[in-house]
Amino acid sequence: PPATPAGATAGAAAGTPATRGGLVNSSRVRQAMLADKVAAQARELKRAQLALQRVEEAMAAADTDRTALRASLAAAEAAVDEARSEQRLALAEARSQAQALEQLKEERAREQQQRQQQ
Repeated sequence: PPATPAGATAGAAAGTPATRGGLVNSSRVRQAMLADKVAAQARELKRAQLALQRVEEAMAAADTDRTALRASLAAAEAAVDEARSEQRLALAEARSQAQALEQLKEERAREQQQRQQQ
């Protein structure tokens, strides 16, 4: 016995009830398959949106880190500049003291020489 009702293929053009029912069922199956496909695509889109959101959050965090590093670098450069300035001042002070000590030695030597001459 054939799997289709009698006259189903011949009656397709005529639109017999058996054929219409088969087409309706076939249409519902296709519709269900399409609905499943759309649902799967919607889930994939949602996953992609969440992944994009995580990437954007990571980029924002990296920007924040980069800004903090720039500020830290600027502070470090300022500290180095200040330390160099202090070092130059200390070196100038040490030179001045060394010069004053040398002058004091020379004065003492002259005074001692004068005492010896007297």
